[in-house]
Amino acid sequence: MFTSLFIEEEKLVIISRLVLGLSEGLISPCIFHLLSTWFPSPELTRSLCVTLSGAEIGTAVALSLAGDFMHQPGWVAHFYVYGTIGMLWCITHWSMTSSSPEWHTQISLPEVQHITKDRPIPIGMLDNKHKTKVKWRRLFTHPTLLSIYTVHAIGTMVYNLTIAWLPTYCARQFEMTPSDMTVLAIFPCAVSMGVSIAGGWVCDYLIKRGSSRRKIRRTVTFIGFLVPAAGLQLIRLAPTFPVALAIITPSLSTVGLGPKAGYLAHILDVAPHHAGTVMGVADSISNIPCIFTTILIWRGVVDIKPFLDLTLGNSIMNAVGGLLLIFGSVCFSIGCSDEVILQKD
Repeated sequence: MFTSLFIEEEKLVIISRLVLGLSEGLISPCIFHLLSTWFPSPELTRSLCVTLSGAEIGTAVALSLAGDFMHQPGWVAHFYVYGTIGMLWCITHWSMTSSSPEWHTQISLPEVQHITKDRPIPIGMLDNKHKTKVKWRRLFTHPTLLSIYTVHAIGTMVYNLTIAWLPTYCARQFEMTPSDMTVLAIFPCAVSMGVSIAGGWVCDYLIKRGSSRRKIRRTVTFIGFLVPAAGLQLIRLAPTFPVALAIITPSLSTVGLGPKAGYLAHILDVAPHHAGTVMGVADSISNIPCIFTTILIWRGVVDIKPFLDLTLGNSIMNAVGGLLLIFGSVCFSIGCSDEVILQKD
C-alpha cells in the first residue's frame, strides 16, 4: 500500500519492497504451523491444497480486475485496494483465531479432541515453562529434509522463470491480443485450483484406505513435475495460441498439485510439530537461486539476449527447465520417508 506513496523516491521504493519481502517470508511458515495444529491428520492434504489454492484464486481475481483498474482509477488503485483487503483479513484473523485449538476460547472439548486425536500433544502445550527445541543439525542434514529443500528450490525456480518468460514468448510467437493474455493468466490458475483441491481429497482418501503416505507423496510429486517437463518440450510445437493454452494448462495445473499434495504435504508428515520451521528453511533456500540469478543479470555477468530469441530462448528454457524438474522429482523420490523425523518434544 505504501509503495505508491514512495514511487518518486527510488530508495524508499526499495526499502518498501524489502519490508514487503520480509513480511511475505513469514506467510508460508505460519500457514504450515497453523495447518499442523488446526487440522486432523486425515485431512491435512486437502486442507493444504485448499489453503495454498488461495494463491491461484487471488491471482485469477487480481488479473481479471487489473485492466479495469488501469483504465478507471489508475494503477495506484491496485496498491490501495489489495492493501486494504490484506489489512481487513489480518484484523479478522487476529480476532478469530489462536495458535492452536487447545487455546481457543470458543472451541468445545469434543472439537479439540477431534482435531488432535491422531497426534500427540507436545509437552509445551501442557507446560508453559517448557521450551520447544528444534534439532537444528537434523534440520540441515537429514536426507529427507534435504530432498524436500532440493525439490522445492528447483520447483520454485522453474515455476518463477516459466511464469516470467511464458507471457513474453506467447505474445511474440502468437501475436496475442489483451484478451488472450488475460485468458493465459486466468484459465491455467483456475484449472490448477480445481485439480489441486480434487487431488488433495483423493490423496487423503487413499491414505485413509491404508496407502503409504511416502508412496503417495512420491507419486504425486513425480507426476506434478513430469507433466510440466513434457509441456516445456511440447510448447514450441504449438502452431496457435489455443494449442499452446491446451499444453500450458495441464502443465501449470500439475506443477501446482505436485508441491501441494506431494513434497510440501510431506513436511506435515515427517515434521508435524516443526512444519513451520522446515517450511521457512525450504523457502529461504529456494530463494537463493532467484536472488543470485537476478544479481548476475543486473551486473551483466549473465547475458539474457539469447533468451529473448524465440527459437534459441525457447530451446534453452525447455531443456534446462525439463531436466531440472526431472532431477528434483528423482531427488525427492529417493529421499522421502515414512519416518517422523522431527519428533515432538
